[in-house]
Amino acid sequence: MMITLLIVLVVFVFLYKGWQRKAYEEVVHADATTIVKVDLNELIKTLAWDFMGNWSHYSSKDQDSIQSKEKVNRGINLPASVLMYTVPQVSNTIFCTLKISDSIQAVSYVSEKLGLSKEIERKRFYQKSNKRETISLAQLDNTLVLAFSYKKEEISKVFEDILLHKKYMATTHDMLQKLKEEHHHVSITGENGMMLHLDSKDGVIDFFGKLENSSFIDFKESQEVPSFSNKTSIQMYIAGEVKDTSFLKNHLGNEVKIGSTTLVTDSLFRNYNNLITFQIKGSTSQKDSVITYEYNDDFEKIPVVSVEEKTIPNILLSLKVDSTDITEAYLKRSKVIDTAQLIKGMPLYQFYATQKADEFIMSTSKELPLPFQETVVSTDFLSMQVQIEQLIAENHFPVIHSYISSMNIIDIKAKKGDAQTIHVEGMITFKEKKINAITQMLK
Repeated sequence: MMITLLIVLVVFVFLYKGWQRKAYEEVVHADATTIVKVDLNELIKTLAWDFMGNWSHYSSKDQDSIQSKEKVNRGINLPASVLMYTVPQVSNTIFCTLKISDSIQAVSYVSEKLGLSKEIERKRFYQKSNKRETISLAQLDNTLVLAFSYKKEEISKVFEDILLHKKYMATTHDMLQKLKEEHHHVSITGENGMMLHLDSKDGVIDFFGKLENSSFIDFKESQEVPSFSNKTSIQMYIAGEVKDTSFLKNHLGNEVKIGSTTLVTDSLFRNYNNLITFQIKGSTSQKDSVITYEYNDDFEKIPVVSVEEKTIPNILLSLKVDSTDITEAYLKRSKVIDTAQLIKGMPLYQFYATQKADEFIMSTSKELPLPFQETVVSTDFLSMQVQIEQLIAENHFPVIHSYISSMNIIDIKAKKGDAQTIHVEGMITFKEKKINAITQMLK
């Protein structure tokens, strides 16, 4: 009996190690610059311990809410870890390569879950996308590649690299070797030593790690930053001196287009003075002209203009600038700001702008209040805080309420470590202090 148990144990360990090893084989593009590892093995163990440790909590739930649903044939081989990655050719897209056991089942399952209905003709592999072509899949033999784009990009070349040319990153690559050593729920690594981690615990999600310090922006070890109110639903600041305008040009281009007006990047940020703040503070109202059409007695279609008042988020964005009115004057000369202080061509909402002393302020409110009254000295050059209950009460973004209703506060900070590194840490607190945060998000 002991020998039999020992053999079973050895076989189990062998299969378990093989399962973990295969998660890194032929799943990442050779040119990947950033890799995100979601450790399903660690997540399953965490959720299992959470279930056993809080049996009284789960057993009190309705049976329908905890019974497993009918098994679905997905056709996808469950890996120990899912690896997602970006490649420089298409910087706005995240890819994920999965191994499948049944192509028909896998394509059908993924298409249903991601809303993929548009087939794209390819000669050597199968490709499908949503109507906007921002989510796509490509499949050949036992490999399926998913692509999630912030905006539409030409991603077929990456699909060809993976499916036709087998252009995979070697498992001995430094980034994959580092990820193998990490046992967090989510780990993110990239070039130049970046490593970030996310872990789900009882009542909280922790986020921490390090980034490479930018050579274009000077982040100080301490700085004067805004003292915000805890009653503001969303608030953030970032303080840093742009040492080289080529950084802005690389990210924004030599010119920035606002509405139908094109501005020179250097001129737009010439007087920027190292601090940006962003807040959503309650609500404000705006009036829009709505055009409808009616028919006159001669059956001619004529436009009818009516005024509609709506409640919108009170958004406040500010930039610390030199204590002159150069920024506002430049935008007025360029006819971006009109005589009523309205910024022309902004999407979604009407934004107004003005300069008050050394603050250039943009807001959806005509009052254009100062962004903050007091400052404090802090080692954090970046801070972002979201008060979830306040955000839900203001009801500006109801589509996300079901995803965030179990949360209390999102708090993220960053500070300078040394000349080469930036330290990032964050925390999301949840309402149930003794139940794992992932469980609360998935309920």
